[in-house]
Amino acid sequence: MGPSTPTLRQKEKFIRLLRITANVARSAEACGYVRTTFYGMRNPACALFDPEFTQQWDDALEAHTDDLEEEGFRRAFGEQIPIRNKNTGKTIMVKDEHGNMVPLTKKQASDLLLIFMLKGNRKKYIDRTAVEGGEIPLSVISSQVKQTIFQKLFPNVKLPEEKS
Repeated sequence: MGPSTPTLRQKEKFIRLLRITANVARSAEACGYVRTTFYGMRNPACALFDPEFTQQWDDALEAHTDDLEEEGFRRAFGEQIPIRNKNTGKTIMVKDEHGNMVPLTKKQASDLLLIFMLKGNRKKYIDRTAVEGGEIPLSVISSQVKQTIFQKLFPNVKLPEEKS
């Protein structure tokens, strides 16, 4: 794979790809390197250490997370989606106020996603369990929430029992 030190162009390409994918291995591979090369550029003990590159990496991942959050809120609040005929699968068309044929739509939102977005952004929505002996209750994910998430992701798998 590439020379020992990535060129400025390769670093820029890596940062662009990291911003889009948040995947270090794939981004490095697309630049002709293994991920350890780029990780070395983040390590102050490594000869390849580049503090500016490290900041760009952090900024790229932060921007990627911002994009995910924006998409999450878009989906949580909902979007207009076309309604399809159950028999034919074709979009149902109706006339708008100007007489033009347009797709009939309905708003589709995700209540579950909205709950998680709120919990991730506002402390008052976090599931809490009071811990005796402490002044402030510790915020933890309840076992009920864990079970709900697990069942949504893996509907055919039984969640192992938690030990008390």
